[in-house]
Amino acid sequence: MGVGVAGEGGGAIDWQAGAPPGSPGPWFGGWTFDGAERWVLPQVLGWWSGGRTWVAAFGDRAAQLLAAIDEAEPVLGLPRARVEAGDPAKWTAMVEAALGRISSGALSKVVLARRLRVQAEGRFEERRVLKALEARFPSCRNFLLRTEEGAAFVGASPELLCRVRGRVLETEALAGTGVGEDLLSSQKDRREHAWVVEAIVESLRPLATSVEIEPGPAVRRLANVSHLWTPIRAELREGVEPIAAARALHPTPAVGGTPRAAALAFQRAQEGFERGWYAGAIGARGPDGLELCVGIRSALITGSEAVVFAGAGIVAGSTAKAEWIETERKARALLGALGVDDV
Repeated sequence: MGVGVAGEGGGAIDWQAGAPPGSPGPWFGGWTFDGAERWVLPQVLGWWSGGRTWVAAFGDRAAQLLAAIDEAEPVLGLPRARVEAGDPAKWTAMVEAALGRISSGALSKVVLARRLRVQAEGRFEERRVLKALEARFPSCRNFLLRTEEGAAFVGASPELLCRVRGRVLETEALAGTGVGEDLLSSQKDRREHAWVVEAIVESLRPLATSVEIEPGPAVRRLANVSHLWTPIRAELREGVEPIAAARALHPTPAVGGTPRAAALAFQRAQEGFERGWYAGAIGARGPDGLELCVGIRSALITGSEAVVFAGAGIVAGSTAKAEWIETERKARALLGALGVDDV
């Protein structure tokens, strides 16, 4: 696969024989919302473990790649940009259709997404967008994934799909959105959250010898919104591959809905666009496990254009106006990093 030079003094290593401690991957990628997978081997990989910085390079040009790290081009400033927020009337019609299905009993919850189009005065410097997200959301998993078409999918995800080390799987339910501790007293949000917990546990039970749920939920605060949050831990059965467990979890009701099949069918019929990498799985996998986040709080950048995605869970008691406001709050995570004023 290549060689890596790592830590103080470094030295060549065989990644397949034994990767350095705490190393991710080395394969990076994931799958789209509809399940199309893409994994790539990076040229250079950097991470932190045990108070040390590690760097590895792969391929025949490993030494040259490592030497070039300090000579990377400077990160430029953001161009000014403007946003087209979309059609509130279309959103209202979609939410009302969802509420009708919920009232009939066909759905309990469905997550609906909208797109905000951003046009910049110049080409986006993608690494600058990533650095802006890292500065705004240090507790999130910030990512930049190059698509096969050459676009950049960037985001600051607050949600872990799963982390697997050996047979131990860690995941979380992150659903129910608001602006503070009032979330804990909201029956609507607690009901929405409970469905996500239940679906995750049901997905893991056939694959695990035990599933543990933390008491809760608790409130997880981010820079722009807060969510109800419940950590979940499972011990996978012997022979269950980490990637199989991750696939079983996707998509959770936090980005799909419940019942799953009915919610996904409603999304496809109503949203009017393919989600692509939005709400898919993004992260790293290797011989000892994997770590994947959910590709939310994200945008697809192509040259001077970007499409920002934002979704909201529709349940009994939802209103189109309140859910529109929720998606606006979520979209601010990306709009500010894209140079849009007044977000």
